[in-house]
Amino acid sequence: MNPRVLILCTGNSARSQMAEGLLRSLGGGRVEVHSAGTNPGTVRREAIAVMAELGIDISGHRAKHVREFDGQRVDYVITVCDHASENCPVFPAGTVRIHWSFPDPAAVDGDEPTRLTAFREVRDALAATLRGFVGESLPATDPVGNRLTVFEPAPATVEAWPGGGSALSPGGSTALWVAASRALESESAEPLYCDPYARALAGDTGFAILRTMRAAMGLPENTGTNPYLTIRTRYFDDALVAAVRAGSLTQVVILAAGLDARAFRLDWPSGVGLFEVDRDDIFAYKEPLLSRAGARPRCDRRIVRADLSAPWTGALTVAGFDPGRPAAFLAEGLLVYLEEAAAAALIESIRKIAAAGSWLGLDLANTAMLTSPVTAASVSKLAAAGCPWRFGVDDAESFLGQHGWTATVASPGDPDVSHGRWPFPSMSRREPGIPANYFVQAR
Repeated sequence: MNPRVLILCTGNSARSQMAEGLLRSLGGGRVEVHSAGTNPGTVRREAIAVMAELGIDISGHRAKHVREFDGQRVDYVITVCDHASENCPVFPAGTVRIHWSFPDPAAVDGDEPTRLTAFREVRDALAATLRGFVGESLPATDPVGNRLTVFEPAPATVEAWPGGGSALSPGGSTALWVAASRALESESAEPLYCDPYARALAGDTGFAILRTMRAAMGLPENTGTNPYLTIRTRYFDDALVAAVRAGSLTQVVILAAGLDARAFRLDWPSGVGLFEVDRDDIFAYKEPLLSRAGARPRCDRRIVRADLSAPWTGALTVAGFDPGRPAAFLAEGLLVYLEEAAAAALIESIRKIAAAGSWLGLDLANTAMLTSPVTAASVSKLAAAGCPWRFGVDDAESFLGQHGWTATVASPGDPDVSHGRWPFPSMSRREPGIPANYFVQAR
């Protein structure tokens, strides 16, 4: 007998209707799904439209009152708004109650494109969270049938994302998490690198987010540094400096720089200009902390306040970047958060300002990272926090090649990359269904 799920919000007009359609699609016939409201209205046409973009038809849905399900068997009750959670009726013993808080897209004012954007954002966050819900009921195994328990999805009640108190956007708050990981590595007995500013940059919020992500992964709190983030930082430290020295490059561009401190901690050749590109909120947070720490750059550091989702290359050239000279570009921890079209547009924008002899470094996730039950809890937590993973690619060489770059790829488990830190077997990134990240250098 398939589990029976009832999804509730106040009006049963947007969030719960989209969630019903998404879960029915994700469940593939393994779950019976219904939705209702505590004060039902009418199904919003914007919800119907954005679901149709995914090929899911909810045009025949109607808004229903939760009382229509009185006396019926319900295995899971999922509330997707706070009001519905507070006013949810009592269900029989044995019914599992789960609460996820999503913003109401119907509350967004503006023209139709603005409203549709709001509905898409909530739709995508719901989809990622529901993948996690489905993943919890599925076996997570490796290619030879061994159960993978290290990253087994955790219960839906993991600690709430603590970044809401930060002055940074949800996406910017992930930089706090990465800085916290760098701090722990720098303070370890045998660090792969030293970032003396990481702890100050991470702050208490960064370490709280780090604990939250460990909980989402099902890891104990005292598991030390994140091996992937540690290996990634060291890999691109080495690769970036090597590219600059080998090519006698005098320009370095770090895209979505976040709380990166390479301008201050790496040994740069004389004459290097380093451009950090990110949004205003990042630099408003970062610069006072670096100043209080007495940080002094070891190169000609220039900050470029620009949003990469909008035209940004003009701001880079205004800051002194010369498109006529080759440069090293780094996009670390960035592309997975972009839509596919935005990721392609970013690579194309870099190509247009990259003179012959330029170098590009970036990390990518394969598509299984976004869809596997093994990663579902992490994916869900990030989506609920407003910074969902959106982009995965299984053939990095082809993806970069479409935009004029010749790529070489390394995996964190490769012996010459891992520094003995990778705790899992090294597997092919093209192994079907196995989540994988990888590092790319391109010219």
